[in-house]
Amino acid sequence: MKSSIKDINIKGVDIREAFKLIGDEEVIEAMMKTYCEDGDNKLKAIQDALDGRDLKEYAVHVHALKSSSKALGAVRLSERFKELELAAKRGDAIYVKGGNEAAINEYKRILGEMKAFMSGVVEEEDSEGLRKEDLEALSEAIKSRDVEGSLKELKPLKSKECSSFIAGSLEDIEAAVSIKDFEDAGAILEDVLLTMEVSGL
Repeated sequence: MKSSIKDINIKGVDIREAFKLIGDEEVIEAMMKTYCEDGDNKLKAIQDALDGRDLKEYAVHVHALKSSSKALGAVRLSERFKELELAAKRGDAIYVKGGNEAAINEYKRILGEMKAFMSGVVEEEDSEGLRKEDLEALSEAIKSRDVEGSLKELKPLKSKECSSFIAGSLEDIEAAVSIKDFEDAGAILEDVLLTMEVSGL
């Protein structure tokens, strides 16, 4: 029997918050699936930025996790990433070094429990590959600052085949839109469109 997202029970994740922000169970499920699939890559990117003492790059990665975590109801974790992002942007390496471990440990725990839960969710088969023209309606919805319209346009895009970068970017766009950060959503979409153009999609 397929698990329902509404049944998820993870400490630090209030799924009711996700439904308040997004409302659509299928969209939340798709976002959670991508959140889990991209977890290892996100962790590596954050560690690489720390190892390279690149606070600007670090801020980019924790910003994305701040948005996606909040959208999925992990509010406390989102707040931790927000504080780390702000510290990185102001160049406070000491705060970042001191606060990163606790945030990452909480992220790993939530990620592990979420992956275990998602293993009980039936996955849909991928359909045809994502094309640049598929994103036109989404772009218009974002420009119009239309939360409901943007999420509706994103929903079918999640079932199309695409690279892990684009899949992760769609997750980040959903998270940004759900908290009405249309400027961020638009910037991420521009990166996706540029990548697709270079790839000839």
